[in-house]
Amino acid sequence: MLELLAEHLASLRKVFDEQHGSLEPIKDFLRDPAKTSCPTDLLELPARIPVFLQDLTAFVRSEENDQRLRALAGSVFGYVFNPLDLIDDEEFGYLGFIDDALNVYYSMRRIEQEHGTEAFPSLRDPKLAPAVAAWEGLLKQDLVVSLKSYIDQVTAIFRTADFSVVDDGAAGRE
Repeated sequence: MLELLAEHLASLRKVFDEQHGSLEPIKDFLRDPAKTSCPTDLLELPARIPVFLQDLTAFVRSEENDQRLRALAGSVFGYVFNPLDLIDDEEFGYLGFIDDALNVYYSMRRIEQEHGTEAFPSLRDPKLAPAVAAWEGLLKQDLVVSLKSYIDQVTAIFRTADFSVVDDGAAGRE
């Protein structure tokens, strides 16, 4: 599944590059054409989604991790694979995955804060933080706030959820 997502993102990036070739249309569309500082890695953020999801998959599969944090990590997949999100993937093509990439990034950062460790190797790339900061500067602030608020809301839900296993006697049945 992640390989297909990586291929899809690569093909969308190729189409984007062929149609636009520069960051100017992005700046015009997203926020403020007066912005002059855009790192060249800006457009690489959506291409990182499959690597992020690999890290999240490993985290979810590890039974050593807290169930609530594993559930939060698992919920990220629902956002990424749902085409009805803040920036429409179909309408905006490659740029439609910016909100997905930021959502995954914010979720992983939150999980690391709650977990108390650096659980995700893909977040250690020194080029990542400047690219995220650049997108935060380009996007309308209410979009960034909405993405961060979404993570806060999902985290609150999982903090109060009861993850205890209820034995209804079905364990001995085949």
